[in-house]
Amino acid sequence: EGPQLPSTSSSSSESAVSETSLAQRFTQAAEAGGTLMAQYIVRRHGFNWRNARGEGPLHLTARANQPGLMAWLPCQAEAESVLEARNVKGE
Repeated sequence: EGPQLPSTSSSSSESAVSETSLAQRFTQAAEAGGTLMAQYIVRRHGFNWRNARGEGPLHLTARANQPGLMAWLPCQAEAESVLEARNVKGE
């Protein structure tokens, strides 16, 4: 048997934890210059996740000051759906 994959659930509390976990992993990768890991997270999970402050991949990449990743993100298929996304501060 291969490794066990995490189960998926439609529960809103589990979804929130999952989104927070994705945001944390993405932030850690971006801040450490782990462009490939950050790209993997977006390719695997898309753009529709946020941290507790409502920040998604575009916000987190800008905060991590990663211009290469910032140039890559808008070129992805789902990017258009989140280009106008705002965090809880309206940024």
